[in-house]
Amino acid sequence: MKLVTPYYYKVYERDGTRWFARDASKVFYNSTNEPLNLRNVEQQFGLTDEAVVIELFRINGGNSGFYLANLRDRKYYYCGLDWKDVKTTLHSLGIGKAICLILSGVSGATLACRLCLFSFFLAILYY
Repeated sequence: MKLVTPYYYKVYERDGTRWFARDASKVFYNSTNEPLNLRNVEQQFGLTDEAVVIELFRINGGNSGFYLANLRDRKYYYCGLDWKDVKTTLHSLGIGKAICLILSGVSGATLACRLCLFSFFLAILYY
């Protein structure tokens, strides 16, 4: 399954006593033209996977399910037990909705310009 999200968001999954970090594998658009290491995004923001997992554990007692971390702003969210809950959480944060809104009723040229403006911070996450 794939998601479109800013590169500084990362999805974590808690299953039993283990944590799994879902890594991005492909950049959708990079306006800086500098290489992005999506496997170690935490380090870019002075974090480690361990520090993030500690914060995720605090927000929901380490219950099983999917979690979302905004590494740039150090905000953490519990999404729920199902993958759809991750998408719902992203939509509640305004991520994903913007793309849907700009696609409705827009001509081709205008659409291309708007997509460029919104896509500079996006990465495609494959799972």
